[in-house]
Amino acid sequence: MLSGRPLLERAIGDRISLLWWKEAVYLLRRVMVHTRSLAGIVEIDGLKYEWQLQREPQFTADGWKGMTVSLRQIDTQRAALLEFPTPKRLLKGLPKGRSQINDAIAARGVRAALSAGWEPASRGKPMVFMVDANGD
Repeated sequence: MLSGRPLLERAIGDRISLLWWKEAVYLLRRVMVHTRSLAGIVEIDGLKYEWQLQREPQFTADGWKGMTVSLRQIDTQRAALLEFPTPKRLLKGLPKGRSQINDAIAARGVRAALSAGWEPASRGKPMVFMVDANGD
């Protein structure tokens, strides 16, 4: 069924529309691939834990401090804070760059905190744990 526009105009418009759509999908996929997550959920032994980047590496009066990630078991009160070491690139004076955190590192951090005595179901202040760059 024709809409009243000349056939050539409709064909050009549809082609431009199709090309625009393909370009938009391509750009959206590229953007989604390069987004970094600052929070997530990992499952360890059947329990779900939320993690969130609390602080990126920063320079303080005491020198560089590494990033901090907070952990909390879903539906519990007590959190754990994972403090990572300062990246070597910052100690060398190079630009800060992006913080390297993902679900795998967070999962290793949850296991390390649990083995170090973190009890997510208990009450109290967040427990602080120093971990290596891999979350162990």
